[in-house]
Amino acid sequence: VDEADRERVFAPFEQTEGGRRAGGAGLGLAVSRAMIDMMGGKIGCRPRAGGGTCFWFELDLPLTAATSAETPLPATASSERGLHVLAAEDNPANREVLKVLLQSACASLTIVEDGAEAVAAATQRDFDLVLMDAHMPRMDGVEALRLLRDQERQSGVRRLIYMLTANVFDADVQRYLAAGADGVLKKPIELAELYACLQEAEQIAYAQTDGPLRAAQL
Repeated sequence: VDEADRERVFAPFEQTEGGRRAGGAGLGLAVSRAMIDMMGGKIGCRPRAGGGTCFWFELDLPLTAATSAETPLPATASSERGLHVLAAEDNPANREVLKVLLQSACASLTIVEDGAEAVAAATQRDFDLVLMDAHMPRMDGVEALRLLRDQERQSGVRRLIYMLTANVFDADVQRYLAAGADGVLKKPIELAELYACLQEAEQIAYAQTDGPLRAAQL
């Protein structure tokens, strides 16, 4: 990887000439960076002695014992239960990250690209959890949230809806909560917070079904 391309290859859909010849969508390194960023680490590349390129990443991770005590695992990961999750996200790299994180938590994921598609999808099937990006084209997350809450007032069934946003100033959070959000997940998403959200959704769904949840359709 030439020096001029070393930062560009980590952007979504960016590829070197060699990468284009090999095929693919140019998302692998973007997803890798997003996941490393979520864990507070760094990723990059440098020339390798003797030719080629060395890709590296750095993470500051706690010991396994501390992790098991402080970071709850999703309840669905160790059972045959599954959650139906709807995620609305317009950024392609963020969509890939959500797919990896939610499928690893045994959640059945439907993912759309804007608020209008989220509202349409929610009218077609029941979801245990909706993750709604705050800023999207065509219809933003707040408008979609209000429409979903209007639908719920008519149906009598309330969904768990969390906003996804990097804007977590008090005024922003209060605006999302006033529009009907159950909570806010900060971008980049922290795994412990996402898993806590999944656990909350599972507990609600279990109480509503009075028994085992639907099997995940992965």
